[in-house]
Amino acid sequence: MNLRKLLKTTICLSLVSVNFFVFSACEESSSSASSSSVGNPTSVETSTSLHTHSYGDWQIAKPSESETGLAQKVCSGCSENDEGHEIKVVLPKLTDSAYQKSSDNATCVDSGKINYSITLDGNSFSFDIPSTAKGHSYGSWVNEVPATEETSGTMGHFKCSVCNKYFDNNKKLIIAESLTIPQLWSFDDTHHWHGTAQSDKAEHTFDGGVETKPATLDEVGEMTYTCTVCKKTKTEEIPKLSDTQGAVLSENAQILFTQAETLTGTKQLYNGVKVVASTAKVIEFAASSKGKDGIDFTHTLKLIGKINQDSRYIQMSVASACTLKVYALSGSTSAARDLNVYSSLSDVTETGILISNTVASGSTLSVLEYSLPQAGTYYLGSFSGGINIYGLYFTFESEQPSEPSEPSEPSHVFETTWSKDETHHWYKCTDAGCEEVDQKAEHSWDNGVETKPATLDEVGEMTYTCICGKTKTEEIPKLEPETPTISAISEETSIVFNASTDLTKDLVPGAKVVQTAEKAVTVVEKSKTREGISFTHAINLGGKINADSRYIEITVNAPFTLKMYVLSGSSTDDRTLMLFNSLSDVTQTGAIASKPAKAGSSLTVFEFSLENAGTYYIGSQSGVIYVFGLYLSPGLHNYSTEWSNDETYHWHECSDAGCDRVIDKDEHAWDNGVETKPATEDEVGEKTYTCTDCGITRTEEIPKLEPGEPTVSAISEDTAILFSSTTDLNSDLVPGAKVVQTAEKAVTLITSSKGKDGIDFTHAIGLGGKINADSRYIELTVAAPCTVKMYAVSKTTSSETTMMMFNSLQVVTIDGAISTATIASGSGLSVIEFTITEAGTYYFGSQSGGINVYGIYVTMS
Repeated sequence: MNLRKLLKTTICLSLVSVNFFVFSACEESSSSASSSSVGNPTSVETSTSLHTHSYGDWQIAKPSESETGLAQKVCSGCSENDEGHEIKVVLPKLTDSAYQKSSDNATCVDSGKINYSITLDGNSFSFDIPSTAKGHSYGSWVNEVPATEETSGTMGHFKCSVCNKYFDNNKKLIIAESLTIPQLWSFDDTHHWHGTAQSDKAEHTFDGGVETKPATLDEVGEMTYTCTVCKKTKTEEIPKLSDTQGAVLSENAQILFTQAETLTGTKQLYNGVKVVASTAKVIEFAASSKGKDGIDFTHTLKLIGKINQDSRYIQMSVASACTLKVYALSGSTSAARDLNVYSSLSDVTETGILISNTVASGSTLSVLEYSLPQAGTYYLGSFSGGINIYGLYFTFESEQPSEPSEPSEPSHVFETTWSKDETHHWYKCTDAGCEEVDQKAEHSWDNGVETKPATLDEVGEMTYTCICGKTKTEEIPKLEPETPTISAISEETSIVFNASTDLTKDLVPGAKVVQTAEKAVTVVEKSKTREGISFTHAINLGGKINADSRYIEITVNAPFTLKMYVLSGSSTDDRTLMLFNSLSDVTQTGAIASKPAKAGSSLTVFEFSLENAGTYYIGSQSGVIYVFGLYLSPGLHNYSTEWSNDETYHWHECSDAGCDRVIDKDEHAWDNGVETKPATEDEVGEKTYTCTDCGITRTEEIPKLEPGEPTVSAISEDTAILFSSTTDLNSDLVPGAKVVQTAEKAVTLITSSKGKDGIDFTHAIGLGGKINADSRYIELTVAAPCTVKMYAVSKTTSSETTMMMFNSLQVVTIDGAISTATIASGSGLSVIEFTITEAGTYYFGSQSGGINVYGIYVTMS
């Protein structure tokens, strides 16, 4: 075969191979193709059947009133280039009359939804469009109807015509029962009643009275009593003081104390000198060894708290001017306290003080002197907290000083650390060769702490501690076989308090209050209502928990849930109540759980989970907390982390099957609100408020603007400006605040998570370069002097950036700025502040490079 024929044969075979490959490839790409003649590749025949699409669900991009939507579904069995792979149906704008619409189910305070449905090309589509809360329709103010002696009255209020709820003049929700003003009482000298029918006529119930004018040797006094029901008052004469009757002190006297007792009434200490207490505000006499000026004191009179008009004071009636010397010790080892003399009980505040002296802190007695200027009655009491009185010495000007006389100042210098042996303690003299000692006294043991409990098999141990730090132990005998070891709560239990509650005994088996004479827990009369329960008394945990006092001890024999009703002893500060399973560390670090008792006048309700059988201890972290009720139920509960809420309250619901228990129920804490729709002359506006705890929102109507009223908004109250994914930088951030930009020099919204001062920021605005007269700045219009705080970060992580404030855009350089603040380099947030001294419009922008602003807070001065 020559070369030409060989080349031709090779080309032909190559073409045949290509054709075979092409037909084979087509065959493999079609699920229905087959070969009718395998041996003849140039004669391949194919047979094709149609692909059946397998579509998923319709995916809907919802339309709006201004834009159409789209419904589409996609076949999962073919590629996007195949015919019929995707079906699309355009959904008309919401304003199209072809839609069937459900009614709007939004309420006055809760957002709702409207269901839209439509049939297109034989397909039915249905979707929900969110709707905003409608806001209350308050209508006109309903004036107050005053109460009379014949009928009750009604408070002034607004009433929503939509939900029929009532609101006060600040448009805060109030319950219907609160609108009633009680009917006025009628009364005479002996009785009170309502109305002419006098169906509830009853005798006055007068209180214990207040001495509104003290009696003297020359004048009668006056006692004023008030009816606890109708507030009718009456006065009674207090006879003149009589020297012959021993009612006044007229000679030198020394008053010391020799026995321990708790006083709830009046006790005569000496002629003309008495101590006054009450059931709720007791005074204690306690054993306590102290020495000063050569006097050995064995007991102290404890004024446990500040003076009241009816209790916690020493009353002194003297026949003439004299000097009073008091030996006293502050009830706190770390804080000095004032001990004051008053000439009247009508004002026992700071303004009513006649003479004041300070009792120093520490363990050394203070010696205080008071010059009582003339004959009369005086009252000695604490202005702040507990003070221990060890001795009272009266010296009249016409007589020689009573014993002991004032000693000369010692020349010795004593150690500040106690020396001690088995029976006594003292301070050593530091002078060389000097054997003098100061304040030597027998050990003063506390009530002890059980450091090892007794059992049936082993003795226990009680450890006692003296003020000098010396300890001693005593054996606790083994438990007798028939003696129960510890009482424990084993069933549903409730504990509330009343006037007869004895805190020296178990509240119930398995629950008790632990206190000492120095750190007492008292029952106080306080009326509160919460969740349908009316409390009349509470126990006062009067300070932070100690290892030996000021706590509630509860022993349970299985897991229990403890529900408590409490109130902070401060009207302005929350105070923390802590739960412990050991007394070895009674600080926050040793607590197994803690809860805040809220400040104010409303009770806080919360729960502790006692997860194991055993003994638990409950006490305050810092100051007074009032405990009104404790409720124990077997078992533990699991609560949802999501808030539930209604128009007034929010709470966490128990997630256990069939359990309707809730915790953390409280009224909404509304923020200052954001103007979500500005008012115009044609339309009312809208302000939206958000609960800072649970996030629920409510709206209020902003009245239409009066014709000709300027539309310029100004910030007039404390305002927080934060940014989110829905922030529109082309609209006001809030009324009186906006971002100014141009297409060329834009301000951007940035997604960026940062935290500072307990605030979690999710977005920021980027001022991307230095301020211009027409762009890249924040404009704030304020109605009064204020402070502007910003949380910001420099876009340059390696160098500082300066934010400037202007009151004019004529010169937007550093020279024209009225104030500047530096933003540190790095990625951490800087907090910068600007002080604005007068109302007006102010502009904030960068001096040179980009600044990201995460939050703006305006606080009115």
